[in-house]
Amino acid sequence: MEKITFQDTAFAKAALSQLGSAKEPVTKEDLQQIEGLLITHDAALKVYIPWYDNSWGLDIPARDHTGIHSDEYPWEVQMIVPNLKFNVGSSDNGKWERDLQYFSHIKTLHLYAPTGGLGLLGKFTHLQELYIVDSRTKDWSFIRNLINLRLLFISTCDDDLNVNPICELSKSHNRLSHVGVEYWIDGLPPGNPLAEFIELELNASFSNRSMREGR
Repeated sequence: MEKITFQDTAFAKAALSQLGSAKEPVTKEDLQQIEGLLITHDAALKVYIPWYDNSWGLDIPARDHTGIHSDEYPWEVQMIVPNLKFNVGSSDNGKWERDLQYFSHIKTLHLYAPTGGLGLLGKFTHLQELYIVDSRTKDWSFIRNLINLRLLFISTCDDDLNVNPICELSKSHNRLSHVGVEYWIDGLPPGNPLAEFIELELNASFSNRSMREGR
C-alpha cells in the first residue's frame, strides 16, 4: 500500500480527522474514503452558483439568491457533498496546494481560496463537479482531461478566460451539462462565448460580479 506524507500538516490533520485516524502516514487506499474537497478561507467571497439551492446546506460560500432574477438561477441541480473541508487560514506553510495531488480520485472539488497554477487537476479525471474561485491560473487546458465533468463553475478576475478547453471537452465527451462563469469586470468580456455554449446545448450562465457588489 502506497503511503502518503502530507507537506501541509494542517491539511493532514483535517484529512486524518475525517478518516478517523490518529496519525500519519495514511495510505492512498485510506484516502479513497474522501469523495470531495471543500477548500475555503476566512475571507472567502460569496459567489453566485446558478444551480445551487441554499436549502441544501452544503456550507459553501454561495450567496443567498433571494431577490435575484429567476433567469439568473434557472436550474437546481443536485450537487455532490464534499466530505473533507479545509480552511487555508489554518495552514502553517501554504503547501496545501501541493497536497491536492493525493486526491485525484475525488468526484467534487470546491476551491474558494486563491490558487496558482492548476495543471495538476488534469489528473483528476474522476471529477464530476469543479468550482474555482479567485485562481491566478492562466492555463485552463487541464479542463480537456476532465472527461467525467458535469458541472463547472468559475469566478475570475481575468477578462481573458480561455473557454476553448471547455468547448473541446463538451464536444469530445458530452457529459458537461452546466457551466457558470462569474466575471469581476465591468460588463462581459469581448468575445463572450455564451452563444457558443448554447450552441453546444450546454446550460450556461454568465454574470457580472462587480455590478452586483457595487464596484
